[in-house]
Amino acid sequence: MEKSALAQNVAKGKPATQSSTERDLVATKCFDGNYYGFGETAGLCSTQPETNPQITVDLGEVYHVLMIAVINREDCCQDRLVGSELRVGNSTDPLDNSSCGVVVDDGGFYDCDLWGRYVTLRRATSVQDYFNVAEIGVWAQRNICPRGVAS
Repeated sequence: MEKSALAQNVAKGKPATQSSTERDLVATKCFDGNYYGFGETAGLCSTQPETNPQITVDLGEVYHVLMIAVINREDCCQDRLVGSELRVGNSTDPLDNSSCGVVVDDGGFYDCDLWGRYVTLRRATSVQDYFNVAEIGVWAQRNICPRGVAS
């Protein structure tokens, strides 16, 4: 069986934070399983206008992250994600974690082969603006052999 067959969205419902919060558009709304992103009532998360905003999910344990999906809001502002980077690792400081890719369009699917507990989407450009996302999915699998020994 190939390893991706065991992967699932492990971010759904997990605790999440963001660098600031615009009104009631809290970080957990980006990890609620609602992929519909048309308008603020659709369950977006959003920061206030700032430089280098970020949204982080704590997976609760270390996972083998295989793919991350970034679903942008559909009604406006798609360019706000361009230049954002995805980071995966075990540090609470995203800059200490490994890069999984850079958003070159308005979202999409990003292949990873990284281990980590924290997954962060952060705008790495100097633009000062809102940072909002409809959903972030993290397809990963647990370490099924935690001691590194199989028989």
